[in-house]
Amino acid sequence: MSRHSSLSRRIPIFLATLLAVVLGTAAAVEYVQLERLLLRENEDRLSSATGLVSQILSDQLVDGVDALQTRADSMLRRVLDQTSLPSAEADSMLQEALEDGNGGRAFWLVRDDGTCVAAVGPRTAGDPEPTCADVGDEGWPTEGSFGPIVDIGNEARYRVVVPARAPGWTGRAVFEEAFTSGEGGALVSTLVAPDAQLLVGNHAGGVWTDLGTVVERDIPVDQREPTARFDADGDERIAVVSTIGGTPWVALIHRSVGVVVGPSRTFLAWIAVTGMLILLISSGIAWLLSLRVTSPLSSLTRGAEAIAAGEYGRRVTVGRDDEIGRLGDAFNAMAEEVDHNRQALEARVEARTRSLQEAMARLEEAQEALVRKERLATIGQLAGSVGHELRNPLGVMTNALFYLNAVNENASPKVREYMGILGDQVRTAEKIVSDLLDFARVKSPERDAIPVRSLVEDVLGSVEVPGRISVEVDIAEDTPPIVADRVHVSQILQNLTTNAVQAMEEEGRLSFSAESSNGFVTLLVTDDGAGIPADALPHVFEPLVTSKARGIGLGLAVSRSLAEANDGTLSARSELGVGSTFALTLPSAERTEAR
Repeated sequence: MSRHSSLSRRIPIFLATLLAVVLGTAAAVEYVQLERLLLRENEDRLSSATGLVSQILSDQLVDGVDALQTRADSMLRRVLDQTSLPSAEADSMLQEALEDGNGGRAFWLVRDDGTCVAAVGPRTAGDPEPTCADVGDEGWPTEGSFGPIVDIGNEARYRVVVPARAPGWTGRAVFEEAFTSGEGGALVSTLVAPDAQLLVGNHAGGVWTDLGTVVERDIPVDQREPTARFDADGDERIAVVSTIGGTPWVALIHRSVGVVVGPSRTFLAWIAVTGMLILLISSGIAWLLSLRVTSPLSSLTRGAEAIAAGEYGRRVTVGRDDEIGRLGDAFNAMAEEVDHNRQALEARVEARTRSLQEAMARLEEAQEALVRKERLATIGQLAGSVGHELRNPLGVMTNALFYLNAVNENASPKVREYMGILGDQVRTAEKIVSDLLDFARVKSPERDAIPVRSLVEDVLGSVEVPGRISVEVDIAEDTPPIVADRVHVSQILQNLTTNAVQAMEEEGRLSFSAESSNGFVTLLVTDDGAGIPADALPHVFEPLVTSKARGIGLGLAVSRSLAEANDGTLSARSELGVGSTFALTLPSAERTEAR
């Protein structure tokens, strides 16, 4: 896929993006202005409605105070008509008047000179018994004042103090009144909007009522700010606050911000739909115009990409008579020339590559052979020198052991055990010396026709195989004889057999098999020992490479040299945990007779 985008897409995208930015910016500016206008208009309407409602409530409260004062005057005159003051009977009658359901909470009797002579109050819990000392105290409202709105049984109530007058006496009565829903809610719906709501509460907040029940709201009221915003069950509300004259209360009308700015959002949605239609139509026109210009260029581009990808026979058809048409003709001519030159160049490169590969293969083979010969020559010289130097001391040690065994026929078993151990180690050393000398110089083979099965049986007779290892010889009697030096082949098989036995530390199976093909006989020696690691397998025939605790790693190197001296090969395959198989391939008698 090309990393470049097409002009047929970029031009419409650019124009559409530019138009979208213009439309979006204009819509955003208009939306913000419309939203501000709606909020300002709403605040004006709320402010007017709140002021009007506050005045209405204030007038109603004044009328209510007049009615309460008439009730207090009547109560005081009734008491004075029936008894004298002060007296216990007057106190009892005042107490009954307070409790007859007229909403009274307390009553004080005061002479014209201001002396308090009696105070009565409710007998139920909730308020303290009033005393003359409470007149004007903060615990009870002063004359002609309203107390804060309180929540009593989920009902919003308030207290008001009114005077009670009679000849020679004045009184002060405290009444507890409940808010009743009058025309406030309907008036608010008419003046503002159906979703507008009226609340009345204290200056300091706390208790709010909709003129019916207590409304649980946490509304921040600041007398310095006529507007407020609060959250009502996840709905943001905007409110205008107005003080109710003569009371410690405020009236508040609030509306949902979402409803207030709803027209602006409708306007925005309409603008979005209109803008999308304009954008789609404009993009379509721009795409058609750009396609007219970019279609021939796209054809040329695809042709160039095809040639770059190897389709050298690709040509383009523009079908125009203008500059783009001439460009297409020039492109086809260039492609024809490139195809011709490419074919000639590939032919020359192919010929030169074959020559270089052949020369490189010959060079690698020669270099590998040279390095191997130098390495083997160096190791052979060292092995020959060491072998000759060690053979004489080992011979002396062998003679000494023979003499000691002869003169110590009656030696203790322990001495004979250690003499046997010493003899085994001397024979091991002699084997190492023999390997060194065999590696240093491989004698020219004296070839004979050798039956394969009898050769294997002879080798098994000369190599000690522990009883824990089972031996299988699966060689047919009609297997063609091999033509090789019997001593060389025997030494190879002895080395392979010894290695196989050492690879099987516990019980195992050693098998010999043979197969004949194309004038050669391949003898397979297989064990189910530990196996050879994959990274070590290519190096098992190199000198001085061994994984055994004993030996110097010349057995397989000598075996391969002996196999090659007899025009054969020696190879190995192995798998960890499964075992190893060594394949000795030598010419057969049939091949020799055919020559």
